[in-house]
Amino acid sequence: MVSDNAEVMKCTARILKLFWFGCYPHTLNLVVKDALKLPQCSALLTDVRNISSHFKRSCKPSDRLRDIQKNMKMPQHRMKRDCETRWSSTYDMLERFTEQFAVVQMVCSEDDEFCCPTRSELQELRKLRDILKSFKEVTTIMSSEKNVTASSIIYLSVQLLKVANQSEIAESHPEAFAFAEALKRSMIHRGFASRATNPTLRMCTILDPRYKTHTFPNAETGRCKKSAL
Repeated sequence: MVSDNAEVMKCTARILKLFWFGCYPHTLNLVVKDALKLPQCSALLTDVRNISSHFKRSCKPSDRLRDIQKNMKMPQHRMKRDCETRWSSTYDMLERFTEQFAVVQMVCSEDDEFCCPTRSELQELRKLRDILKSFKEVTTIMSSEKNVTASSIIYLSVQLLKVANQSEIAESHPEAFAFAEALKRSMIHRGFASRATNPTLRMCTILDPRYKTHTFPNAETGRCKKSAL
């Protein structure tokens, strides 16, 4: 039985004595939303939201944005504002903001209403964007209605845990590092690390030729997959 992570659905599965699996994209959504609540990230994202909203609701800065885009031969894209109920829109907002940063910076220099992020803050935003990109790609893969997805869960969970293991950026990108650590904590709390030991998911993975030889993270789990056969 596959459902969202509501307790009533878990209880229903127990009463019916069914194997229950939480919807993977929904769980991933909860993981990212947990991490985005960090004060360090929230402050950076609030600045980006305010600037993006300013361009979306005001004609003058929006027109000026297009003029500078033409002069600089930049893609003539509009700014994006994220939606609270869709974390992936936060990635879209960051991707567009970092793409258009040079143009946005020029417009903001002509307007005292907003202060553009500094270069160091821009580097943090780019790192946040890069981390979120992997989570959005996995969400897209696992939301497919035309492809088998259960066999991808163990492999993708291992890869996302690797993405969240950003210890090498602790000094150069403190906000992004804190975000990655929050992602890792939430993933472990929500059972991502233990998915490799689930018998049903192991069997699905073994039967998929894409993953059967290189998915399992350690020798012990590899032995478990053979015993599942």
